[in-house]
Amino acid sequence: MLSFLKSSLQTRGLAILIPALAIVALTTALYIRHLNQTITELNEIIADKEVKLRLEKINTKNAFLMLDKQNARVRALEINNEKLQKTADSLDLALKKRLSTIQTPSNTDKCETKLNFYETVLKEFNDEK
Repeated sequence: MLSFLKSSLQTRGLAILIPALAIVALTTALYIRHLNQTITELNEIIADKEVKLRLEKINTKNAFLMLDKQNARVRALEINNEKLQKTADSLDLALKKRLSTIQTPSNTDKCETKLNFYETVLKEFNDEK
């Protein structure tokens, strides 16, 4: 009778253990499937982020190229102060040389002398001689 009881307990234990193991196996399989889906989704997100990162690098490189081009244009428009000063000095000398031959009338001079002075100055500026 004891052997029958033992075998009955073993059968009942196996009857409980087998479905429990099946549930654990099914749960594990479902969890693994879920993890695989999550990995696939994360890989897609990573691939998308890598594409966006490459695009941003290209956009950044283009922006720097545009800035370099714009800076070159600005440098081309830059005023060379030394050259400008030399030109102004030479023009000033030329003007003084041209006007040095003309005598400035005084307040006591006659109207005709003053008129001649202004005519001479205007002719000088119009390059008439």
